[in-house]
Amino acid sequence: PVTVIGFSWNNSRIGPNDSPGQDTIPYAAIRETLVRHPQSEQLLNDLHERADGKPVFLHTGDADVASMTGLFDSADTAINSRDEVQIISGGYTLDNAPAAADRGNQRDRAVRAAMAGVDPRSVYMPEPNTFLRVDRGRLENDITFGVRNDPQGDLKYTSKEGRGLAQSAAQQRLFPGMDPLAFGAFDPSVSLETRADRLLQNFNAANPDAIPQSHADRETWKKQVQNYIQTFHPGVDANTADGLTRLAFKSVEPISPTTQKNLLSELKDVPRDSRATLVQVAGATHNALSNNPHTASQAPSAAAPRDVDTPAPVMQPQHSQAWQDAYDNAEMKQLRTERYNPSKDTIVPGTHLLRGEITTIDFTSRD
Repeated sequence: PVTVIGFSWNNSRIGPNDSPGQDTIPYAAIRETLVRHPQSEQLLNDLHERADGKPVFLHTGDADVASMTGLFDSADTAINSRDEVQIISGGYTLDNAPAAADRGNQRDRAVRAAMAGVDPRSVYMPEPNTFLRVDRGRLENDITFGVRNDPQGDLKYTSKEGRGLAQSAAQQRLFPGMDPLAFGAFDPSVSLETRADRLLQNFNAANPDAIPQSHADRETWKKQVQNYIQTFHPGVDANTADGLTRLAFKSVEPISPTTQKNLLSELKDVPRDSRATLVQVAGATHNALSNNPHTASQAPSAAAPRDVDTPAPVMQPQHSQAWQDAYDNAEMKQLRTERYNPSKDTIVPGTHLLRGEITTIDFTSRD
């Protein structure tokens, strides 16, 4: 059965000559209207009556889907292997996208799957393709698409509604003692194909990880982990995400063993269980990025050392043509070393900070 629900909306913040935008379209309110409409709830009731005791799931989607071929069969397989799962997504692939964008999207989904393998609550469940279990004829009132900017803030019904849905579902259904890994999942096999034209409006091939919401993008990952810490690890400073980001993206921006050791030591005051989970999330992200590298032509410019000019190679006339050919065809690698020189007055009174000078040296090599 298919039910078409019509409604209209208005936002006084949109001027007479302005177009709706990301910050003025009430995405969360629109999805709330669709899910809680009497006709939608009647459909849910009908599904429960026909389900013969099997779980019923609500699927959120967008109008710019390109293909849903095989989606529900894949979801059925993934759900049947996870008896207690409450929320699951596989993200999306892109139609008619450049190769660099496809690779960036693949890295994003690989990172999300790796993070979810540690704790599904650390992942942003994307609005175009998320399944939520509904065990009654309607969705509970306390599970909402509304978003809080902080755990104690007011609900806002604009964008980032996927975060609101996943977080409120976890807060209402993930009781103490329950395993988060049983509660949720990000499984790339449960993906649909969406139109690339909207998502890639501002795509820059020089930075293919900067697709909207991409967890392979350094800044997006940091903000997502900050929110995860604030929501599910109360008492932990959200700025802990800064050091975790450096650990997670060390394949993109290398750090020295000494720096890595120092970053880990900075977590010593974080409660043990939270520390273990957060380090595992960062480690899983690093592994996913390392196992899904960009090709040389797709490597983001951000991966190159910043503020350093790559010196032109000095070619000696005695080199043979064979040597020159081998040099030209060898993969260029970006390397970085760091050294910390403490000052005489090392400790900053009243803080955990140390005074000193960090020297960073960037260079390239060819094997």
